Amino acid sequence: MANQEPNGILYEWVAPSRLFKKRGKEYFSTILAIVVLLTVILFVLREWLLIWLVFAFAFFSYVLATVKPEDIKYQITKKGIKVVRRYYLWSQLTDFWLEQKYDCYIFHIVMPLRSPGRVILLVKDIKLKNAILKTLGEKLIYHEEPQKSWTERAGDWLERKVQLER
Repeated sequence: MANQEPNGILYEWVAPSRLFKKRGKEYFSTILAIVVLLTVILFVLREWLLIWLVFAFAFFSYVLATVKPEDIKYQITKKGIKVVRRYYLWSQLTDFWLEQKYDCYIFHIVMPLRSPGRVILLVKDIKLKNAILKTLGEKLIYHEEPQKSWTERAGDWLERKVQLER
């Protein structure tokens, strides 16, 4: 929703804190099959620490697939972007790109001098998406293609090759 208040808020909206997709039984059974296979292989190789690591990743996947994210407040102001209580000034941000996944538009905004290095905004409304795109385009460099790291590209490749559900 657009807002022209004296405190400088241009846009303010509530959206999930992360992407979420409800998973079915096929997803969990595929994860279980992969865990069992890896556990057997690592047991034969006597790699106890890696077995625990596989269990930890399986538990993490289960939690992310079953626990819905909380809704948080996003704000775009005249001075920068605010996500919950963290504020990012325009001078700290350099460029951005837009993706669509599931039912959300995802703005990836790069900030090279701060950790974690990227601010992610989730937007569900197409009108708000267009308004934010215009505002960010005036302040930052827009990339048509995502500027992904090698780990993100490897993850995307793995996601395409190993489908956990249809």
